[in-house]
Amino acid sequence: MDKYFVLASHGKFAEGLYNTLQFIMGKQENIMTICAYIDDDDIEKKIDKTIVELTDKNCDIIVLTDVYGGSINNIFLKYVERPNIHLVSGTNLPLIMDMLFNQGMETDEMIKKAIESASKAIIYCKNIDYSKQDEDF
Repeated sequence: MDKYFVLASHGKFAEGLYNTLQFIMGKQENIMTICAYIDDDDIEKKIDKTIVELTDKNCDIIVLTDVYGGSINNIFLKYVERPNIHLVSGTNLPLIMDMLFNQGMETDEMIKKAIESASKAIIYCKNIDYSKQDEDF
């Protein structure tokens, strides 16, 4: 089944992630963004409309939100009972890139792998001994 990704955030974080993805990986036709609370649009209606539009595409919908428990994530929670909708919070660039590189995988496995990989990409760099690092780390 094809996959469609929705990056959703408070403010323009989702848009910024998508712009960076385009810079690194080129244009991605199967990604859309939802930037909440930057105008007077009703965010719940915007999300509902997005889900209806993507449901018509008969694809897996992977929603990546900025904060677990945040209003954006909570609005999407009402859709997770649908078999083709997957919700992941705490998104970051390595998570999205890993998913895009592995779109051919079964969706649940792709998401689990990406979360594991992205978690390893969060590093406190202050105490790293850089003398032991390869030049291309």
